[in-house]
Amino acid sequence: PLLAFVALASLAGSRRRSGLRGSLAMGTGGRPKSGAPGPRSKRLRTLLRMSGRRPVVLSFENTAEDLEVARDIATAPSAARLTGRLPHAPCLHLLQGTPALAPGSVGALLSEPYARACEGQVCDAQLWQHWAQVEALRWTLASGASLVPRAFRMRACLIACHELWRRRQPISGLVCGGVDVAAINRLHPDASANAGDAFRERFPCSLWQVVHTIASRAGSGGSSADADVLCVVDFATPMPRIRRCFPPVVLKAAKEATQGIQALVTWTEVEVAEGRWISSSAPSECDFRPAPDLQGVMLARNPFFPGDPRCRGGEHLAVIASGRFDPRDGCFRIRACWDAGHEF
Repeated sequence: PLLAFVALASLAGSRRRSGLRGSLAMGTGGRPKSGAPGPRSKRLRTLLRMSGRRPVVLSFENTAEDLEVARDIATAPSAARLTGRLPHAPCLHLLQGTPALAPGSVGALLSEPYARACEGQVCDAQLWQHWAQVEALRWTLASGASLVPRAFRMRACLIACHELWRRRQPISGLVCGGVDVAAINRLHPDASANAGDAFRERFPCSLWQVVHTIASRAGSGGSSADADVLCVVDFATPMPRIRRCFPPVVLKAAKEATQGIQALVTWTEVEVAEGRWISSSAPSECDFRPAPDLQGVMLARNPFFPGDPRCRGGEHLAVIASGRFDPRDGCFRIRACWDAGHEF
């Protein structure tokens, strides 16, 4: 509902900026009454002509609980001031689920990429799910329809996280006075992974809660510190029906990587306007700070630790990583290897 009110504010603002004194004399069908001037805003005239009446903003909610929250927001005093300012301001309709829409009838799709089913998963899971939702509504979009967000991209870096790496290794040896608990290793992610598939899954992690240090330097592909782009997805493009592989990128170790390299980390950025990317989980220069999103972590099977001779010249180390999206399960997996050729 908040995005819906952003759309309302934008449309109402365009009316105010147009200096339309005759807007109150608009008749049915979006046409001005005889003798009344029409809107000066070309965008508003087009929108009124497309809608055939007052523009309508539809806010879709998944559950009854979400619908009640939306109604509370819609009936708030601040919302009433916004929608009640002009008698011909756009209408806001709160709906549960997806109603029957006419083909090519939607001129703009504003979304908050969030699904409860993706809570607790890596942050990009919400965006792959959103792409699927846009694909399901694509037949309703008019030619040249605006999408917000427009696209997203996944960035990656290398980190040193010795304690995290150690805690997530399979159990070996006897524990608790000679008790053999090795059977629990059957639940380890590596044990359940497809042995013939070089692409591996990541696990969600709030990295700000564990000790870690960024160990790679920024590549030529991005503006964020110590990151390279693994994939870029434009929501305007159709979702593939088969697996889609993305070109490999090179993650170069920083010269200061004296603590080794034990994991590869991913996070996402969203394009809300042309060339404007935002992220709620990007790192600082040396680590990840508190954020609501969960980064995706893939631990190294052949890590480098402090004191390893290969780490003394850290600037010569690099990891070659490539991603693959599988539309069957909506999962993004990564294949990574050291520049020397052996598995990461």
